[in-house]
Amino acid sequence: MKYLYYALFLSLISVLLSCTNGQTEDQQPSRETADGDGQSLIEGLQSEDIDAKMNAYKELVSLGGEAVPLLLDGPKPTLLFYGPHIFHLVGNDAADALVRELQEAENEERKRDMIEALGWIGPEAVEYSDHILPAVSSTSAEVRSTACRTLGLMGATDEQSVDALVLALNDPEYSVVEEAAFALGDTASPDSDDVIRELLRIYNSDENVWIAPAAASSLYKLGYHRDEMLGYIEQYANDDAAPQRLNSFRALTEICNAQSFEMIRSLMRDEDTPNRLYLIELLSNCRTPESLDILLDTVSDPDPGVQFMAITEIGKMGEFAEGVLPELIEIRDRTDSMAISPMNRSSLDLTITLITTDSELSE
Repeated sequence: MKYLYYALFLSLISVLLSCTNGQTEDQQPSRETADGDGQSLIEGLQSEDIDAKMNAYKELVSLGGEAVPLLLDGPKPTLLFYGPHIFHLVGNDAADALVRELQEAENEERKRDMIEALGWIGPEAVEYSDHILPAVSSTSAEVRSTACRTLGLMGATDEQSVDALVLALNDPEYSVVEEAAFALGDTASPDSDDVIRELLRIYNSDENVWIAPAAASSLYKLGYHRDEMLGYIEQYANDDAAPQRLNSFRALTEICNAQSFEMIRSLMRDEDTPNRLYLIELLSNCRTPESLDILLDTVSDPDPGVQFMAITEIGKMGEFAEGVLPELIEIRDRTDSMAISPMNRSSLDLTITLITTDSELSE
């Protein structure tokens, strides 16, 4: 399991380096603007010069929905790094464009990318949830699981979405069941006996115990036996041998309250670096002052890899992290024994610039 954590970390480094060190081999010209300004903007995002990078970034935001196909047809690392920021800032115009792309998609991988990107926009895109529903029954398990996750990120509380997620709890692929179980905590009503019953079935199952924390977190959110659910999650989050430990980490960040943050702070003192890396990655999905404080504390961790992950995840929070800019600048400019590595200083400079730019553009 530890090797999986390291693989995730190395993959993230690869993505970020691809975003800052020029074009990747699989880059394809934008289908509509290969000879125009659009392609130059995508290339600008890959510039090593931060000013050039941010000028291109601002221009893409100003394009609104027209920026969507440019990013989709550019390098995948650039889409994954900048897409969540730009699509969130553009909002409904980006959602409109993504839905059009989804309807025109000719393969399952392309559909998965559109559905994932709609999830980046979050609750602002909930009115488009009906376009996600057909994907819950896709022939591709990856598309089905992504569709379930996106419905949860949107907070799709309509009856059709909740029914689709309940049905997905019977999917033959555990990844789909996992995402559906997590999503129901953000979509179902606490008064829904059917949802509670189905989540309890997953929670009590002896077949796929690693999914049980997903059901427990949703049952907690829905107000069902909260002490029992949180106790279960805490137990297995601290059990190094438990197959459900990974999802117990995620469950704590899904619950996202004072009790779960206390447990996360304790887990962050673990000497096992891969565990900490995974928790850091999860924390950026929970946009609260508490999660931001934990990440900020971790930027000064003695492990350069942990520093790097914390810096990256704070950057993902965009304008929400504006309040910690003074602390980030102070960390970046340190020259004493607590100074971060040169590579991480460069990454932190980009994170500071991204947060500042997102704050300006969101006003």
